[in-house]
Amino acid sequence: MQQYVKVDERLFRPLDVDHLKGDYSKAKQNFGWEPRVKFDKLVEIMVTEDLDRWQRWQKGERFPWDAFNYPTEANILTRSLRV
Repeated sequence: MQQYVKVDERLFRPLDVDHLKGDYSKAKQNFGWEPRVKFDKLVEIMVTEDLDRWQRWQKGERFPWDAFNYPTEANILTRSLRV
């Protein structure tokens, strides 16, 4: 499969994180807190929201809090010229 896919690392978003890990045991121990949403449901919620936001972006809606994640044509051209 790798022979068909080319990855241009210059196009990765700067805030992408390679690995995230969470553990609520300290919050449970100190505050008695436990999550109300199981991990698989949380993933489902997050993916649904990402897809919804992407569809809204495709229709022209822009989100000021993450506008820097969406390259403009000028940024794409500038990046391609730096190769």
